[in-house]
Amino acid sequence: MGDVYLAWTGLRLVAVKILHPHYASDATFVAMFLAEARVAGKINHSAIAQVLDVGVDAGRLYMAMEYVAGHTLDDLIADSSLPGQMLFPLRLGTTVFANVAQALAAAHRAQIVHRDISPHNILISDTGALKLIDFGIARTQNTDSRTSPGTFRGRFGYMAPEYVQGHECDHRVDLFALGVVMWETFTRRRLYGGAAAAQLYAVIERPAERLDAVLPDFPPRLADVVARLLERDPNARYQHATEVADELEGLLPELPDGGFRNLAHWVDSNLSKRVEARARADHADMQAAAEEDSIGAESFEPIVEVTAGGSVRVAPPTASSPSASRWGLALGLGGLVLGLAALVIWILGRVPAAGSPPPAPAPAPEFAAAAVPAPAPIPPEIEAPPPTAPEVAPEAPPEVPEEPELAIEDPEVKDTRRAPASEDSAPKRPRSTKKDSTSRRSERISSVTQPLKPATEPTVAAPTIAKPAVVPVTIPSIAPPPPPPPTPAPAPVPRTPRVPASMLGDEAQGGKVVGQCNACHAEKQKRRIDGKHMTRKQWERFFRNGTHDRYLSLGGRLSLSDLAAAKAFLSARALDASQDQSAGVR
Repeated sequence: MGDVYLAWTGLRLVAVKILHPHYASDATFVAMFLAEARVAGKINHSAIAQVLDVGVDAGRLYMAMEYVAGHTLDDLIADSSLPGQMLFPLRLGTTVFANVAQALAAAHRAQIVHRDISPHNILISDTGALKLIDFGIARTQNTDSRTSPGTFRGRFGYMAPEYVQGHECDHRVDLFALGVVMWETFTRRRLYGGAAAAQLYAVIERPAERLDAVLPDFPPRLADVVARLLERDPNARYQHATEVADELEGLLPELPDGGFRNLAHWVDSNLSKRVEARARADHADMQAAAEEDSIGAESFEPIVEVTAGGSVRVAPPTASSPSASRWGLALGLGGLVLGLAALVIWILGRVPAAGSPPPAPAPAPEFAAAAVPAPAPIPPEIEAPPPTAPEVAPEAPPEVPEEPELAIEDPEVKDTRRAPASEDSAPKRPRSTKKDSTSRRSERISSVTQPLKPATEPTVAAPTIAKPAVVPVTIPSIAPPPPPPPTPAPAPVPRTPRVPASMLGDEAQGGKVVGQCNACHAEKQKRRIDGKHMTRKQWERFFRNGTHDRYLSLGGRLSLSDLAAAKAFLSARALDASQDQSAGVR
């Protein structure tokens, strides 16, 4: 009839059921939805999930209910990872169904008939509490006990024979369904399986086997209680749920406990990892919702004022009290003023005063000078004092047409910066007078870098800097590195076997295979395989096309027969399977 969401109220987590939009226009489903809220709201029992609110939002009907973090009894029965032939030890299982019988007794006292007692609607919480849920098709005793002809509401395998045959029925139909659930919980298999017609026929015509004939060493007295609940004649059954609860509680002392003190101890021993994972997930969701609510959330603290006369006045909660607003405004302005003052001080510290000299450049670090080696000192040129009477070379004969360049040679001082000119390379000069030749010689003498030194002074030879020899350097050729070895291609993952449509599998074996799949999914933090809400046609396509490999590689870990068995198990519990229809089939 609807979707169920986990929701946050600001104080705790709740479950919110929202009616499907295509049902909202059907008066029958709307009446059933509202009747569930009214019916469940009338019953106050610890083993029945409470309805907290019901209403309409944006044209959609919703119902807020108590959130029960746990597992349905149907999930636990089908989970092959849980040890033991029976789901619970005898004493613990008997205690569970005694609590269910007490919850039914509370509903029957309120004139409410559940009409959908099944393992799907019995929850085992993570704290070891038991909760009965889903009163969607419940009715009151003062309404017509017969449904419209050809219409069944509930799951076929749990309907009482008088209800299937269209006879008048009452609260004892819940007791028959309780007997079916007890039989399936102790044996961990379906009592009335198969297609819809086969289930209805078996309910009417085939008597259920006794538990002490199916399970070895099963207590006969407990088998008698279950057999009496499964009587076809409603007058042969227990007439009230309180009788069932009293009978079961009287059997507890003689039943073995299997080493478990109570249901909470059993949950902690067998489901601890799942409980911890769910608790972490719920805590994370609650923290995220609380953080979203805290953004712009209004204050829920009321304003309490005591007057002079001693009376107390409680003002309704507002977004924020006036005093809190004033304090917040004052703190905000104070922070703004402090920030502006800090900005002004920083700006003034950056601007230099008028007339102040510019800051001296920072000295270069010592290591900078040490890093570059200083050039070798070049000896300064030694200049001779000006001669009193310059020495003049004898004048060349006038008949010589070319005048050689003046060359000054000293045995101890040799000017290496200028080579003497040869006669072949000397330029041609015209004949000149004695006065002109004398002045030219004087200019040449003064232009010499190393003049002659007096004979009394020591001679200093200019250092000769030899040019470094150029040594040819041969750069060896480096061979390129060898290419990396080719990476071997990953081994191909074996293809998941495809189950043909004509292949039929063992449904009982399929439950064990699905249990193995669920254990693998829990390890890889994937959704449970039997938690997928798909039709039988979708399950058929799932196993025929290898859809599994698209989101989790399966490979060759399961054989073809295992997959066929899993397909049979999941198809029997598909959305359009007869035993999983809670809204009724016309």
